[in-house]
Amino acid sequence: MQKRKIIVEPIHFVSNCAELTFIYERKINLNKDYVEKMLEQLVQETLHGSRTWYPVASANVENNHALSGALEEDEWHRIRLEQSYYLPFQSGYFFLFDEWIESGRDGTIFDGLVLYIQTSIENKLVEVARDAKQLYRLTNIIAERNDFPNDVKDFIQSFLDS
Repeated sequence: MQKRKIIVEPIHFVSNCAELTFIYERKINLNKDYVEKMLEQLVQETLHGSRTWYPVASANVENNHALSGALEEDEWHRIRLEQSYYLPFQSGYFFLFDEWIESGRDGTIFDGLVLYIQTSIENKLVEVARDAKQLYRLTNIIAERNDFPNDVKDFIQSFLDS
């Protein structure tokens, strides 16, 4: 059996801002690839019916303080509940919010989709994606899957039968 040689690199100290920026950008790119892979899997699994999203308006926020805080509205922040969804996963959740935010600092406005992950109801919501094309695809798939309530379907069927 051949022994493997283990090379231990010395700790690398950053010597200038440009190098620090490169390291920081590399970390962001690694995270971005990781998140994009997750987003694509969410889209595919939702499309194939193996993941079911629910309207955020139906979520139980009573014991989830982080979620209830995120859903609070003020003049700088609003979530459109009708176009926002959640997906239970293990002991946590994915939250897909249609969100409007105005910066109190410079007046910049963001109006679009944001994906948050909450690993358990004891933890905070962490933003993992904002305004990504996969989020819009996901929203379209979810909206297509959401059917009319039974009373509306019955009403339409009564009309068609008359």
